[in-house]
Amino acid sequence: MASRFVLGELLRHRFAVLWLGWAASCLISYRDISARLSQGRDVPYAIGDLLVNYHGGFTRRGLFGELAVWLSDGLGGAPLHWAWAMAAIASGLLTWLGIRVLRAFPNEVGYLPFILSPVCLLFVAYDSSAIFRKEMFGYLLLALVLNAALARSERAAAVWLAAALVFAAPVLLAHEAVIFMAPAYAMAGWLVARAWPQRRVWVLGWGVCLVIVALVVLAAIVTAPVPNVAEICAATRLRSCGGPFSALELTTWQGVEMVVRRRTELGLVYFGAFFALALAPLFGLRIGSAAPRLHLWVIGFAVLGVLPMFALGYDYGRWVQMTVLPLTLLAAVAVRLGVARLVSPWPPLAICLFVGTWSLSHAHAVFQFHAWMIWPALAVLSVSAWALGRFHTRK
Repeated sequence: MASRFVLGELLRHRFAVLWLGWAASCLISYRDISARLSQGRDVPYAIGDLLVNYHGGFTRRGLFGELAVWLSDGLGGAPLHWAWAMAAIASGLLTWLGIRVLRAFPNEVGYLPFILSPVCLLFVAYDSSAIFRKEMFGYLLLALVLNAALARSERAAAVWLAAALVFAAPVLLAHEAVIFMAPAYAMAGWLVARAWPQRRVWVLGWGVCLVIVALVVLAAIVTAPVPNVAEICAATRLRSCGGPFSALELTTWQGVEMVVRRRTELGLVYFGAFFALALAPLFGLRIGSAAPRLHLWVIGFAVLGVLPMFALGYDYGRWVQMTVLPLTLLAAVAVRLGVARLVSPWPPLAICLFVGTWSLSHAHAVFQFHAWMIWPALAVLSVSAWALGRFHTRK
C-alpha cells in the first residue's frame, strides 16, 4: 500500500521533480562558482570547459566560450558569468524540450523508471560536477528533431526540423563528443519519417538527420591544431586556468593513456553494473509485433555509438547518460507512434527502489549509490499540492 501511494505521488509530480532537479543543479553550480572565486581557486571543470574559445587558435569546442567572451566585451561583465547564464538557459531549454518528449509516454506508473531515471534528466541533480557539460547541446539537438515527430501539424514539424538544422553546426562546434550520438540522430530520422509520411516532411526529416550525421563524420575526420592555451586563458580573464584548458594540449593517444592509468577493476565493475541497471527499463519495451530481440539490436546500435568514449575519457557516468538519455527520448516517441510498447512493467516496490535509491557519479574515480533528492522534493510537492487544494476549497 505504501509503495502504491508513493508511486501515485511520483506519477502526479513526475515533471515537477524534473524541474526541481534542474533548479537544484543551477543553484549548486552558482554556489560552487562563488565559493571557488572567493577562495582564489580554479573554476569547476564544466564551467571552465564552457569558456574555451578561439583566441588562441581554432579548437572544435570553442564556440560557446567565444560567444561568452564576445558578450563580455560588448555588454560588460565577466565571461564566466555570461557562460554560466547561457549554460543555465540552455539546460533549462533542454529540460523543457525533454519534458515535451517524455510527455509522449502514457500517464501510467510503469513508465516512471524511464522519466525519473537517475541517469536521464535528473543526472545533474545528483552529481554537481556533471552540471552544464557540453553534451547537453547534443541532447538539445535530438530533442528538437523528436519534437518534430510529435508535432500536431505538418507545418509545425517542418519548423522543428528547420530549428534542428540551424542548430546542428553550432552543436558540433561546441563539443566534438556529440559525434558519438550519430546512431541516436539516425533513429530520430526514422521516427520522423514514420510520423510524417508526407513527402515534404519525410524528405526534410531525413535530410536534417543526414546533414547532422555528415557533420558528425566531418567533425571526427577534421583534426584541429593544438591552440595557444595561454591566449585562450587570457581571454577568459580568470586568475588561473587548469582542467579543460590543459586538456586542449593533449593528443588523442595521451588521453587514452590517461584513461588507462586511472582505470581500476572496482571502477569497471561499478560502472558496468550500473550501466546495465540504467538500461534495464528499456528491456521491457518491444518494438511493434516484430521479433522480441529487435529492440536489443536497437539498444546495441546506440550503445556501440558511445562505446569509444569509454576509451577516450574517464567520465564514465557521462558516457552512460549519453546512451540512456537519447534512448529514453527515442523510446517515448516510439511508444506514442505505436512503434513500441511496454510489455513487462515492474512491480511497485521495484520502481520505488529504481528511482530513489541509487545514482551514478560522472567520473571514474568517484563512487556513489544514493539518489537522495527525489524524496524531499516529492514531500515538498505533495504538501504544496495539498495546501493549494485546501486554499482553493475554502475560497
